[in-house]
Amino acid sequence: KIVVALGARALLKRGELMCASNQVANLQHVAASLKEAVIRHQIVLTHGNVPQMGLLSLQAESMAKEVPPLPFDALSAQTQGMLGYWLMQALQNEVSHRSVATLLTQVEVDAEDPAFESPSHCFGPIFEEALAKRLIHERGWIMKFDGRYWRRVLASPRPIRVIEIEAIRTLVDAGVTVIAAGGGGIPIIVKDGRLQGKSALIEKDETASLLATSLKAQRLVFATDIDGIY
Repeated sequence: KIVVALGARALLKRGELMCASNQVANLQHVAASLKEAVIRHQIVLTHGNVPQMGLLSLQAESMAKEVPPLPFDALSAQTQGMLGYWLMQALQNEVSHRSVATLLTQVEVDAEDPAFESPSHCFGPIFEEALAKRLIHERGWIMKFDGRYWRRVLASPRPIRVIEIEAIRTLVDAGVTVIAAGGGGIPIIVKDGRLQGKSALIEKDETASLLATSLKAQRLVFATDIDGIY
């Protein structure tokens, strides 16, 4: 049983235009690389979504005069569905005799997590200082200095529990290759016994680790574009 976490660069290479054709082509390459592993092992895949969240949030803001922007938990669900669909189809084309399923996945965080008091997870495009400060004033964005430029940030609380873990386990045990918890999962809190979406960006690698331990996986793989760990 192996959990594979695909970094953002598995979906979009550095400098590439974030169009559908580029992302689909990259995921086809990923699927080809994973073919033997999918045939031989029980695989659970998760993936990043920060560039896609940035794009969707900008699109939502561009329509804000007509329709209020969607909350970030809803945008997270959109990226899970879109990227999960492309990856699922790429895998099905490589290994047609294996069942593949994409599961919208909610991940519980603590409403009192200190991360909500100090948002730090950068996403979306970079901005020059003057424009960044104007956007902070006009749109109420939370932005921070990131290197030479400014970027929008969201809270990155620690994942506590994968809500759909039993469904994932059941599918994996039945021989299904599962794509789950994309982008770290849809962040939710539990209030008065009820689930409630929360605007945040959970660190994908932390959720991948939580998935692996919850499923008692024998291996956790982080696929990224660096040439080594120093």
